[in-house]
Amino acid sequence: MKKILISLLATICLIACNNKKVEVNDSTPPELAQLRQKIANSPKNASLYQELALYFLNTNELDSALANIITAIRLDSTNDQYYMSLGDIYMAQANTDATEEALEQAISINPQNNEAHLKLAELHFMLRRYKESQEEAQKAIEISNNNPKAYLILGWNFRELGDTASAIGYYMKAADQDAEYYDAYMELGFLYHCRHNPLAISYYNNALNCRPNDFLALYDLGMFYQETGEYEKAISEYKMILQNDSTNKLALHNIGWIYHELGQYETAVAFFTKAIQQDETFIAAIYNRGLCFEKLKQYDYARQDYMYCLKLQSDYELAIEGLNDLDKLQ
Repeated sequence: MKKILISLLATICLIACNNKKVEVNDSTPPELAQLRQKIANSPKNASLYQELALYFLNTNELDSALANIITAIRLDSTNDQYYMSLGDIYMAQANTDATEEALEQAISINPQNNEAHLKLAELHFMLRRYKESQEEAQKAIEISNNNPKAYLILGWNFRELGDTASAIGYYMKAADQDAEYYDAYMELGFLYHCRHNPLAISYYNNALNCRPNDFLALYDLGMFYQETGEYEKAISEYKMILQNDSTNKLALHNIGWIYHELGQYETAVAFFTKAIQQDETFIAAIYNRGLCFEKLKQYDYARQDYMYCLKLQSDYELAIEGLNDLDKLQ
């Protein structure tokens, strides 16, 4: 691996402020002005540069964030937290090699840094290095057995490797250790959902207890009810989404789909139209509205929707079949 940190530390000069007063303009955010003044008063305080780096990271000014965290490291290269911040900045830049090196450096300084092991495990997982990801997660557990994130990461790995039984076990362990662990409940809900197992409902509801009105949990719960034919319950979940976001195209579309299945084509058309109003390229909603128009024998409108689908995607098979069916009817 390229020694990215070494080259950067060798080339970026230490920022030294000799003035005790920092000039700011009216557009300078107060928090930034205060940080700069603190640095002017204490230019060799490494922690202030880290604080400034994190400020710039939060505002997505990544070059400034990088320059300041490297200054902090030049002032104090023995602080593992500075390398953690460096890894976060590199990750925001999508520089995975440099992120890995920064995390490894943090661990070399402090082998008991649980967070560094977890972030490295996540990075390995993202890069599909499942063995390395599991190893780092296990190292985190060796540091602290009460480690729900580590068990969650192990669950991710076993899910990707096709061992859903082990994945469920690790997700349940994570949830046992943290009763408010939204991510663990969502993972459990998803795996039981795939099995069409009603336990999915309980886990989605647990996720909603952690994050009331959460879109993803409501949507997945609605989809479970929809896929198992409990249409009234599905509509109820989708309408909960619409209470918080009346323009949500996915919820609008799915309600339309259910009304189509129930044979209530005019109501379905109304919901598909609302979805299309939010996204004029929403091809599934356009096709399904055309299908409803066809069922209502409003063939001209159906043809318009099928033709629009083909304008958006020239090889859209369902629309081609729809037009062929209309040709047979007319």
